[in-house]
Amino acid sequence: MDPTTIGLDIAKNVFQAHGVDQNGKVVVRKRFSRAKVLEFFANLPPCLIGMEACPGAHYWARELMKLGHAVKLMAAQYVKAYVKGNKNDGNDAAAICEAVSRPGMRFVAINTEAQQDTQMLHRVRSRLVAERTALINYQSGAGPLGGIRHRLRPRAKPGAQHEPQRQASPRLRRSREPRHARSPPGAGIPGGPEPGQRGNASATQPLEVLNQVSSAARIAQAAVGGRRRSSRRNPISVEIHNLGSWICPFDQIG
Repeated sequence: MDPTTIGLDIAKNVFQAHGVDQNGKVVVRKRFSRAKVLEFFANLPPCLIGMEACPGAHYWARELMKLGHAVKLMAAQYVKAYVKGNKNDGNDAAAICEAVSRPGMRFVAINTEAQQDTQMLHRVRSRLVAERTALINYQSGAGPLGGIRHRLRPRAKPGAQHEPQRQASPRLRRSREPRHARSPPGAGIPGGPEPGQRGNASATQPLEVLNQVSSAARIAQAAVGGRRRSSRRNPISVEIHNLGSWICPFDQIG
């Protein structure tokens, strides 16, 4: 008898399927490789397929839906309650098959390919922003070690006593310049690049794409009447933001 509900436990190379018929009787227990997933489901009549939600599950859901199957994704924490016995591929597939048939189960929306690509770009960009912020905080914290204190309060009144401040060295000032404003390696050498000449522009193309995606997202949010959070720039960040300007433009960070 053909299965009506199948629980599919996906992995990198080996997949496990557990299927039951309309009476709840187990009719499919099959283990197959990644290359034979679509071939296996192409030979089955349309049925309900359940999987645990993960980035790869969205891809398989789209492919299986092209074959005429109904696919539903669930959070792994909701499937865990239905696991019987030790954790292995067979028990996980059986738990998925049981969980997807529950009437009160909560399901995850299946993302399109464009949605997954946009999500990936935003996550990469968020990591770049976090790394830039870490560099800014490190420089502001390392400044006092050399006698350089960042001014957080208004200047003292005339005549007030204050500790002498050391000026940043040329090497430190150069590290705080934007990357495109620095002289490229080999500047000043006969036949080398001119001082101030921009380096390889291809290295900035991925970052430009990320900034364009972020700008498009903000425009779309404004079109539907969304509000952006107002944010105040930290005085330290404003003063030394050029340290991370080679990662992404400071004024384009939402």
